[in-house]
Amino acid sequence: MKKTKITILIMIMISISLVGCSAVGPKDPGDPSNLVDALIAIISRVEDATYKEITDIDIVRQLSTQLNGYDSQSSLYKEISSDAYEELVSNHNLLDTYYITLKFSNGNETRFEVYIDGTIIKLTNNKQYLCQVLTDYEFIKGLYYFNESLKNYLTYDKENVAHFFELFSVTYDASQDDTLYTMANCYRIYSNDLLINNTYQVFKFANNCASFLLYNDEIYKLGSWFGGLGVVDIKIADINNDGFDEVYFTNSWGSGIHWNGLSYFDTKDHNIYQLYVEKRHYQELMLTNSQSGIIVLRAYFSSSANNQFAFIDLTLTKKSELGLINYRGEISFDVFDN
Repeated sequence: MKKTKITILIMIMISISLVGCSAVGPKDPGDPSNLVDALIAIISRVEDATYKEITDIDIVRQLSTQLNGYDSQSSLYKEISSDAYEELVSNHNLLDTYYITLKFSNGNETRFEVYIDGTIIKLTNNKQYLCQVLTDYEFIKGLYYFNESLKNYLTYDKENVAHFFELFSVTYDASQDDTLYTMANCYRIYSNDLLINNTYQVFKFANNCASFLLYNDEIYKLGSWFGGLGVVDIKIADINNDGFDEVYFTNSWGSGIHWNGLSYFDTKDHNIYQLYVEKRHYQELMLTNSQSGIIVLRAYFSSSANNQFAFIDLTLTKKSELGLINYRGEISFDVFDN
């Protein structure tokens, strides 16, 4: 099949128009208000007669940032000739290619082609632009098979914050005037598991994602958080059947390089043990119970809250299964073959 025929097929499938994308001005790219305002992402493949439409605004923005960058990244894409474009396309298997359309709030659209080696081509105004960096192909592939049926929710309240902060101020350098740790920025976060078992309370600072466990009036730091989201999911279980619960949690950290961690707090010896860590952008780890143990999944992060509460009122949506926490003489984490 020639490339021109395939292009026509894709255009018919998702009814796109070749117009430029909306972009932000030369402001601070770290300001969330300056994110490219993409509202909808449409992903298709050549052999499929259907396409995947994603409307979760946080996930669409992650995709937009990964593909489109910011205005300050003027060197991200370089224009290439039609001949160079055709040669590049001929070196890739189109069956492994994902075709993406980003739709923006001003009505504009921009098309992208993502190849299996991470190469990105941006098509706009009848011109082709080659991205100077490779993208995460598995992230794009995961979005295409994105299933919104399995979600975990983490939310917040101010219950017991005053008591926690009183204890916290003794242990850590915290005060009402400290901009890093203040009672105003501190919230109790919880999932259904924590509401059912209120013996274990987790507190998180909304401004920096620092996360702590309060257990028997003692405070324990729950992993790293700088540059990431801190704690994003929590499950309570007694996997090794020793009569003492474990508090399993996932967290993320890292500025520039995004790390995801899986750990547990053992209420028997009051120590924290890390079971797994991986470096992977645009994802978090989520937990779900099963008869065999706790299944760990790679997941997409989103939040319906405003910027102030986005990291304490969040949703994780299943991307793919990663492994199982179980007991084989000791608590262990087995990564699935996938």
